[in-house]
Amino acid sequence: MVGESENLFRSGRPRSLWQHSEFLKLWAGQTISTIGSGVTASALPLTAVLVLGAHASDMGWLLAVESAPVLLVGMFAGVWVDRLPRRRLLIGADLGRAGLLACIPLLAYLGGLRIEHLYAVALTTGALTVLFDIAYRSFVPELASRALLPTRSCPLLWASTPQKASE
Repeated sequence: MVGESENLFRSGRPRSLWQHSEFLKLWAGQTISTIGSGVTASALPLTAVLVLGAHASDMGWLLAVESAPVLLVGMFAGVWVDRLPRRRLLIGADLGRAGLLACIPLLAYLGGLRIEHLYAVALTTGALTVLFDIAYRSFVPELASRALLPTRSCPLLWASTPQKASE
């Protein structure tokens, strides 16, 4: 990966990221993933209410189960993600979420969908989302070398950029 990011430069000028094939793959995959996450955020509660006739307490539990992985998995995920290939983890997490979510219409079609299934899918997809988000934040700097990232014009990066005492 490092060798390819070094090839982003020609005659000292950075080449556009739109010409970088690995960035385009990441961008396309992230676009599809974001659309899928948006659909899921609407479809899961609507399925609970319209298909299963969920009550307010069921909806509260569904929201709690969706949010729980941030607390349960978030503390340990960073260490685990650092030990695995990030690209494979990103792809696996997205495919896992898609597979789990595909189970919902299949169970509904077979007539076996229950609220407990939605809880299980929400918990598991939430855990995969936490892993994905952590891996994504550390994969992007690997993909585009630090030379392509604007260090002086982005206040969020100032904290990670060493400053001289005179500045």
